[in-house]
Amino acid sequence: MLFFRCSTFGREDIPSSSKTPSGFFAGAANIDARYGTFNDVAGDQYITYVDHTSQSEKILATLKPVERAGYYISQCMKGTREDIFKKIDQWLDDVDAPIVLWLSGSPGAGKLTIASSLVSRLTRRGRLGSSFFFRRGDVTLSDPAVLWRTVAYDLANSNPTFAKILIREQRKVDPRRSDIASHSQHLIQEPLTESYRHSPSSTIPVILVDALDECDSDRSQAPQRKVLLDTLTQWV
Repeated sequence: MLFFRCSTFGREDIPSSSKTPSGFFAGAANIDARYGTFNDVAGDQYITYVDHTSQSEKILATLKPVERAGYYISQCMKGTREDIFKKIDQWLDDVDAPIVLWLSGSPGAGKLTIASSLVSRLTRRGRLGSSFFFRRGDVTLSDPAVLWRTVAYDLANSNPTFAKILIREQRKVDPRRSDIASHSQHLIQEPLTESYRHSPSSTIPVILVDALDECDSDRSQAPQRKVLLDTLTQWV
């Protein structure tokens, strides 16, 4: 499990597939018309459906962040692992400490429950920028190319300055392409660097990434995993 302090570098839409189509969409499947305007004509009556989603939300939606709301992980029992949490708190408060903290351990040691507890603790402290849990066997959660797109979306939702810069920088990259190095540079590094240049006193968010060894379930993704690891080492 890795933690990154980002000092150097909207709303939640319901998936369209879970909504019941109505009007002239009745009976249709796989509809994603959240950002359109449509006219429904019935005789001499005209009904206009207008999407009021802001332009910035539309642009951020093109990042295609991974939906993680339905994936819950149990946390540590109260009063346990306090020695580890104390060390992590010391790292968070030490501005001179290395920017990356790596928590390692053998399988079954409890890293996952620690990570879940840290998400809650960092959220309460207003320090969580983003969290991502890779999962082997899950087509989406094991894809190396989704990490930085999702992290960028999370940071934009928690930091208006970052969001404004990200929307401008996003023109330099196509989120639909699995260009991980480009995602890291234009969606994370450059917006973070500029946002803290504008607000140097703002709270430094933390990015939590769990189970990096599970981000290449498909052997064909091995080259992408290497590129992802290269972008992670750049934080050091």
